[in-house]
Parts: sequence; structure tokens; C-alpha cells
Amino acid sequence: MAKSLAVAPVDADNDGWIDLVVANDTVQNFLFHNQHDGTFKEIGARSGIAYDAYGLTRGAMGIDSARFRSDDALGIAIGNYANEMNALYVARRDSLLFADEATKEGMGPASQKLLKFGLFFLDYDLDGRLDVLTANGHLEPDIHLVQSTQQYRQPAQLFWNRGDLKGGFMPVPPEKCGNDLYKPIVGRGSAFADIDLDGDLDVVLAQISGPPLLLRNDQRLGHHWLRLKLTGRSATGMP
Repeated sequence: MAKSLAVAPVDADNDGWIDLVVANDTVQNFLFHNQHDGTFKEIGARSGIAYDAYGLTRGAMGIDSARFRSDDALGIAIGNYANEMNALYVARRDSLLFADEATKEGMGPASQKLLKFGLFFLDYDLDGRLDVLTANGHLEPDIHLVQSTQQYRQPAQLFWNRGDLKGGFMPVPPEKCGNDLYKPIVGRGSAFADIDLDGDLDVVLAQISGPPLLLRNDQRLGHHWLRLKLTGRSATGMP
């Protein structure tokens, strides 16, 4: 029943138990609800995550989840195939009912052309709001011969979270984040971490026919950050 390409473990209904959201290629997405007894129940269609707003499946490639708005609503973002928009399923508070708000939140039409793989939420500019980045690249090396609007190598895409009052996300242009991030590659997996320990988040993009790219975040916006190192003892009393 599935062509699974990505999974997001998240407590979807805030009951203290981790659920599983699975992104599937050309078939319905899954939401496995934790039954608190070691088993899961698949409720993707009932929750609204399985299909798009028209009841159709999409080519889901990448997935991540976050509470990205001030109302603490859970969002599940999914990167889909070329000529399909990103999905952004947003829940009612602590609910298992979702609606795709990608267009309303500004992540829809701007993403449609690209073939999205790696996707994650991150606060790239340290303004306290979670942004979204996708790694992109087509499957067919000669796709431009068939579709003039498509290319095998594609740039990444970064969406800045403007906040609730300003209307969700907007694409970040190259002049605002550097041309290296938007170098066309056959993008696949992606990850982020503060690699150089300077407080902001750096990005790694994996690609076909090329080495992984480590993109150092050198923003100088004056925003603050805090790193915590937790220390304590184990249950046995040992350090």
C-alpha cells in the first residue's frame, strides 16, 4: 500500500505518545496514531493528511514537522514531485484533524515547479520563528528535452517565516542569503546543525553525482542565541 520515502516521528495530538507520519510517493500518506499499548492505527485519510485538497495523491519525497506559529498549531510539511506544490498540513490545536494550508501560508505556488526531496524546518536567521528549506533535483537527466520548464539540476529553496501578522512564509531571494545556497544541484537528502559553533544553523545538502555541500551560515543580523549543556546523573547515581 505504500511507497514510503520519508517519515516524521511526532506527537501529533499532544497526548505524550509519539506518532508516525509517513510521506508516500504517488499513494496516500499515512498517519500512524500511537494506541498507547505498543501498537499504531493508520488514520491518514481520516486526519486529512493522506491526500491533497482535491482527494488526489502526490509524489511525496521529504517531510518534517514543527509548531511553527504562535498559536502552537502543529504543521507537517511535505515536499512533493515537480509541478506539485509543497504540502503544509496544519492541525487544529492538539487535534488529529489537519488541513493543507500551503497556499494560505505562502509555501504553495512558489514551490510548484521544483522537484522537492530533503525538507526541514529551521530558524536560519535566529528571529525565533521556524523557516523551511528544501533540497531539490529531478530524477531524469534529460528532463529538459521533454519539459522545457524543468532541469535535472535545481536550486534549493528557502522560505522565511514572516510570522502570523505578516502572512506566513515567503521565498528568500539569493541576494538575501548568498548564491551558494541556490547553486543548482541534483539535490536529495539534507540536514542542519551548528557545525562551527557560532550560534547559527549551517546546512548540509547531499546530491547525485557530486560531493555533499556544507553551507556555512554567516548571517550578521544581531539576533541573539543561547546554547545549553545539560549535566546530571543517571538513575544509578553515576555521572
